[in-house]
Amino acid sequence: NKLSLRMNALTKIAESFEKNIKYTEKEVNKIIRDQISFADYALIRRELYDYKFINRTKDGSEYWI
Repeated sequence: NKLSLRMNALTKIAESFEKNIKYTEKEVNKIIRDQISFADYALIRRELYDYKFINRTKDGSEYWI
C-alpha cells in the first residue's frame, strides 16, 4: 500500500544520515535530492521529521538522527 511504500522510501533516505552529526537544512535537502528524483524535497524533509526518522531544532536550523 502507499503508506508502506512511503515508509520504505523514508527509511532508505534516513539511512543516508550519520548518527551524532548535525546537519543544516541545506545539507538535509541535498541528501534527499541525492536519493530521489522527486522535486518536492521540502515535503520529504517534513515527512522525515513528522514520522520521526530525523529530529530538528525548533527553528529548523539543525537536523540529526
